[in-house]
Amino acid sequence: GQTFNVCRCEHGEEITLGYGKGLTEIDNDTADNAKFYTRLFPIGSSKNIDREKYGYSRLQLPSKARYVDVNTDKYGIIHHYEASAFADIFPRRVGIVSSVRCEEVTGEDGNPFKIYYFRDDSLNFDPNEYELSQLVKRVSFQEGSELAGQGNEEDGNYFFEVNYNSDTREFEIITIWPYDNDLQLPNDTLIPKAGDRYILWNIRMPSEYYALAEEEFLTAVEKYNEQHAVDVSRYKAPTDHVYIEDNNIDLFVGRRVRLESNKYFPEVGYRKSRITKI
Repeated sequence: GQTFNVCRCEHGEEITLGYGKGLTEIDNDTADNAKFYTRLFPIGSSKNIDREKYGYSRLQLPSKARYVDVNTDKYGIIHHYEASAFADIFPRRVGIVSSVRCEEVTGEDGNPFKIYYFRDDSLNFDPNEYELSQLVKRVSFQEGSELAGQGNEEDGNYFFEVNYNSDTREFEIITIWPYDNDLQLPNDTLIPKAGDRYILWNIRMPSEYYALAEEEFLTAVEKYNEQHAVDVSRYKAPTDHVYIEDNNIDLFVGRRVRLESNKYFPEVGYRKSRITKI
């Protein structure tokens, strides 16, 4: 229940270093294993997307722009394609289960099993009118439900295939036997209940959901850039030992540095940094 916070190590009084001020030259490259880019190509999800209706096979930004630039004027164009960070954003509705019932039936093998049904009284459209060709409707139950993280699995997503009865307005959960025994799922213990949240997918959603998803996509892209589109350059420089000794400069890992360079920092002439290696 405790949180462990990690930050970069900086300490000591800040010293000024630069060409002619303790350094004989300054070079820069990119930190090891760092993700650095200036042009992000965000790849939207293909879930609940009907290309014929939407015009695209994947979710787009509201402007329909293919990429977003960050600091290209400073560092040129460096591409980065990102899909996984946005995989859970798609036209969707978080539904709430209103009621659940079950029926006992006999399978083709002569053994009895139960079929579970649920209703969502707030659902304001018929999923059967929004089917996608050759796709079976799926439901993923959300955190708090007994069926969250249960069912079939594909690319890290758990789901149950469902049918929808337009007359009774009920979802039928397709029963599965995922274990090496006769235990079915859902079962008497792992079942949906009133108040459970779920997401319906493998359908094309009503048009109003696409604009909402595009705005959510844009917000996620902006947040992603805030976290990742940072300058990960590291600066290397041979030291002028005479200057270092004459000014009694103590160099140690973690010491704060005001690194001066009009070449690398033309806007203000310096950058606040720290020593990471000597």
